[in-house]
Amino acid sequence: MIADKVVIKGTVCTYDAEVRNMIEEALKQIAKSTCEAAGAGVNIDYVRDCPSMYNDPEETKRIEQMAQHVVGTENVHEMEPMMGSEDYAFYQEKIPGVYFIVGGENPDGRAVYPHHHPMFNADERAMLNIGKVFISSVLNYFSDGEVEPAGE
Repeated sequence: MIADKVVIKGTVCTYDAEVRNMIEEALKQIAKSTCEAAGAGVNIDYVRDCPSMYNDPEETKRIEQMAQHVVGTENVHEMEPMMGSEDYAFYQEKIPGVYFIVGGENPDGRAVYPHHHPMFNADERAMLNIGKVFISSVLNYFSDGEVEPAGE
C-alpha cells in the first residue's frame, strides 16, 4: 500500500543567516523536484522561528571586561557556539548585543541540573553577580567607557 499523503517536519538551526537562506531554498527545491519526479503534488509550509544568534565583537569585548572585573577573570570563559534557539536574537538583528550564559551552577548546593530538567535549581548568588555586570555595562555604555565596572 502506498500512502496518499506524507508530512515531513523538522527543525533547521544555523550559525549564519546566509546558510539559513540556502538551506531553506535547497529543502524547497528537493521537495519540489522529488514530488514532481513521482507525479505528486507538494505543499511546503516552511516556518521560520528565531534567527541565528550573533554576538557583536565590540560589545562582546566590552561585556567581557565588565564581567572580568565583577566576577574575576578566572570566572569568565569563552564558550563554543551553541545551536540553542533564543528570541533575544530578534533584538540583535536591530542593535548590537551580546548573549551570554550567567552560570548558576553550584555542586555544593545541588544546583547541577541543566535548564528544563525537573530538578533544575540555580545558585541564586549568580543573580547578584549578573546584576553587577548589567549595571556596570550600562554605566560604562553611557559614559563612553570612562566608568570603571561596579564590583565589590
